Amino acid sequence: MKGIDKMGKIKLNLVSGAVVEKPLINAFRANNNSYIVLDNEMNGSMGLPIILVCKYENEKLTKILDQNEWG
Repeated sequence: MKGIDKMGKIKLNLVSGAVVEKPLINAFRANNNSYIVLDNEMNGSMGLPIILVCKYENEKLTKILDQNEWG
């Protein structure tokens, strides 16, 4: 997969034009789709880590728009 370096980080080009790197937690396939799980490197209000889950398609990470897909 393009964009993954030796440390397990993925470079993301945001819509704003900014480039950020996030640690890769996991990548998997389910129901003919590919998903990427990233560490957002911050904790939420309850002290739990925040993770980012994206769909991988056409060599890009995209937002999961259909909530039923992730359910």
